[in-house]
Amino acid sequence: MPKKRKNNTHWRFENPQASPQEKPYYTIGEVARLFKVDETQLRYWERHTPLAPKRAASSGTRLYTQDDLKLVERIRYLLIDKGLSLQAVAEQLQSGGAVDTDLQIREKLWEVRAKVLELKRVVDQQLNNANSSNE
Repeated sequence: MPKKRKNNTHWRFENPQASPQEKPYYTIGEVARLFKVDETQLRYWERHTPLAPKRAASSGTRLYTQDDLKLVERIRYLLIDKGLSLQAVAEQLQSGGAVDTDLQIREKLWEVRAKVLELKRVVDQQLNNANSSNE
């Protein structure tokens, strides 16, 4: 007798051994659960990024391929983990990585800027201490 499932679940998400490579297509609900995002977020990403899953001819259901899953993973990483805007994510994906190099340079510049400000603060503090001890 088959295992009874909870409402709106799929056996793949209850089975820890099931891997995404076992299935050629995923519905929007399955992708949303895999990446812990809302279906509305995925639809929004479709409008503003190169994400464009196929549609089933008869029903119009979105069918996400393995390549789509990789793209969703990249979008989620850039938006949530890196904190980029959706526009920056779209530019990153369309440029094929050139923006990624630019972002790395900008991150390094921010690190250097923070270090310079910290050193300036230390120098100012030492100057203030020297001036107050001379008085």
